[in-house]
Amino acid sequence: MAKSIKTWTLNELAEKIGGTLVGNPHLLISRPVPAGFAAEDGITFATNSSFLEKALSVDVGAIVAPLDSDLGERSGILVENPRASFAGILQLFAPVLEIENGIHPSASIHLDASVASSAKIGANVIICADVLIGENVTIHPGCFVGPNCVVGDGTTLMPNATLVVNVRLGTHCFIHSGAVIGADGFGFEWDGTKHVKIPQIGGVLIGDNVEVGANSCIDRGALEDTVIGSGTKIDNLVQVGHNVVIGTNSILAGMVGIGGSAKIGNQFIAGANVGVKDNVAIVDNVVLGGRSGVSGDIKESGVYFGTPPIPIKEGLRVFALTNKLPEIWKRLRDLEEKFKDGNKL
Repeated sequence: MAKSIKTWTLNELAEKIGGTLVGNPHLLISRPVPAGFAAEDGITFATNSSFLEKALSVDVGAIVAPLDSDLGERSGILVENPRASFAGILQLFAPVLEIENGIHPSASIHLDASVASSAKIGANVIICADVLIGENVTIHPGCFVGPNCVVGDGTTLMPNATLVVNVRLGTHCFIHSGAVIGADGFGFEWDGTKHVKIPQIGGVLIGDNVEVGANSCIDRGALEDTVIGSGTKIDNLVQVGHNVVIGTNSILAGMVGIGGSAKIGNQFIAGANVGVKDNVAIVDNVVLGGRSGVSGDIKESGVYFGTPPIPIKEGLRVFALTNKLPEIWKRLRDLEEKFKDGNKL
């Protein structure tokens, strides 16, 4: 049987996001919608006057708008940051993959593991020896939690996530399906005839409120830990090498690759497909545009783009000129040909 649609009164939503209610407090809202989408039971948001005009042009139930907005006769919620507040509303309507309370009969839990009574453990989960599972943890079906792992209070492992060994997750983390944390770091040494494997005996230390995307990999350290700071969000298909340190509240978009032993500061943002060479250091508050490649240290905060990264305005100019290089080269050759015999302008 399909679940009934969850509805909220506009007053309830205003209280949830801490906004100022305008209009009908009893208006029933059953779905968030994009700006310009007509829906009497919908709620949308506007970050500026242009989006507000678009939202007001259709018959939508309510609008989340900046504090100084004039909604006329329309209902809505006035807030300081409409985008962030609307995210809070989206959380109320987001689909939730639920599992039953307790431990599923098919789960395999080692006698030396400690699992809080409030934890939810799904079907076919494997929990090995010397594991600590905190309060209100949810581990969905098919997950593997290897030896000497800690899963902090309120953390969720989505289906088929893997903690290989020596992984410590903080509180309220969210690990998406297929993520592999604590796999063997990529370490080899050439002995003259073959690549000799260097065992990786460290671990992974992940702070609180960290999210790791689907099919991303965070390798364990060689001797010390790989570290991901609290509040950091990692997208899908990201590779973090062994002994990497990433600071707090950082963002790594899809297909970012961080080489081993890179040291990255707080509030780092890497656009899609960024590559960071092993052993480089990056200071706090650095933003890298998509597909940038870092081969050396970045010692000053700022927004960068390119390979190697340069300040964003210059980097975008260089990128724009790249497509004109054949034309520039032809003109240069023509000039060289014209003046190679000593001809003058």
